[in-house]
Amino acid sequence: TNYTMNGTRVAAAVYNGSISYNLTSSSSVDLQIQQVISNCMIITAEGNYILQNNITNAPNTTCINVQANNVSIQCQGYTIDGTDLSGSTGISISRSAITNANVTINNCYLSDWTRAIYSYRANNNTIHNSTLLSNSYSTYISSSSKNNIRNITSKDSSYGIYLISSPSNMVFNSTLLNNSYDIIVDGTANTHCNNQIFSTNGTDNKAITYYNNTAVTIQNVDNNVSSILLCNADGSSLNNITIA
Repeated sequence: TNYTMNGTRVAAAVYNGSISYNLTSSSSVDLQIQQVISNCMIITAEGNYILQNNITNAPNTTCINVQANNVSIQCQGYTIDGTDLSGSTGISISRSAITNANVTINNCYLSDWTRAIYSYRANNNTIHNSTLLSNSYSTYISSSSKNNIRNITSKDSSYGIYLISSPSNMVFNSTLLNNSYDIIVDGTANTHCNNQIFSTNGTDNKAITYYNNTAVTIQNVDNNVSSILLCNADGSSLNNITIA
């Protein structure tokens, strides 16, 4: 919303009712509402949410339950930490039917969850600039499409990124280190292979290569990739492959 205040332009942000602003030289006001997160919570309204402190040893089954669409969560590098509780989730975006949720998760550090970030039947989300450490599933994407996962670091987890029955997602510019499985693409239909995975490194900081929906010939690979993923690539030929 734009306002006029005596010939000055005010860029204002409201944090749970408090206003801070910077004055510039034009003649309008940009007002942005930002809600503060200080503990585990359920988000039921769209908008911008800012984590203002670490959440440590959260006992909750789900810490941040995003029930609203059009939500941005900015963690500012703070941690959302669990207790390794079985079935627990750090940030959940779960819907009863396929929905364009449009949730952004940025600059978060999540640790000690069964699923650090969970998307179910939730499309068009962005997960970026985040570190996910010591989880069962660092990023679990189920029955969700058109999600953008970039600049993610996942370490010391059972699964770095797990995509199941989820087509048209993009994973890039990410680092998946020392996980039992750096990345899994699973599903029940060939279309579930329709994902893009590129510019992403796995264990030993070597490239993860992904081939889908066509037969390929791969040969003479001498330990210069961390993994080779084939999905709906029947008839492919792999010869003289060394991955250690």
